[in-house]
Amino acid sequence: MAAFIAGTSLVPFAKPGLSEMYDRMGSDALFLALNDAGLSLKHLDQAYVGYVYGDSTSGQRAVYRVGMTGIPIINVNNNCASGSTALFLARQAVESGVADCVLALGFEQMKPGALEQVFSDRPSPLEKFEMIADEAFFDKRDLPVTLKLFGGAGKAHMDLYGTKLCSGIVNLAT
Repeated sequence: MAAFIAGTSLVPFAKPGLSEMYDRMGSDALFLALNDAGLSLKHLDQAYVGYVYGDSTSGQRAVYRVGMTGIPIINVNNNCASGSTALFLARQAVESGVADCVLALGFEQMKPGALEQVFSDRPSPLEKFEMIADEAFFDKRDLPVTLKLFGGAGKAHMDLYGTKLCSGIVNLAT
């Protein structure tokens, strides 16, 4: 069975601390996407909800704001790939025949500043990657983890493929 996107939406977001709360952003986006698709809540069989910084059932809170009950809501936390992973899983559910109509939803509510490890009482899942980035690419080990990992990936790409640094700023809006 082929899957397709029936409706989409995007709600306003701003710097950390200035946006709506995550559950409001999520429920507003859900409602707008259903309207865009010409569907109602009764059409949905499942929901895949992607976010990083939230409690384990933040997806349920956002979806239940619109009154939905009775369908599986799967929370997806896959760092920067959370939204695309939710979309992948939704597509997979439809194409496998497990569901006919599935919601893929994403939101984030962050604190100001650089991303940090949330749990200090256990090893970071990125510990090995950070160590490799520290050893291979950076003299300073106190850089924010996202800068090290994405910068390290960019540096590895440059080394492997000969990619050159951009000498100017590219305006993608034009």
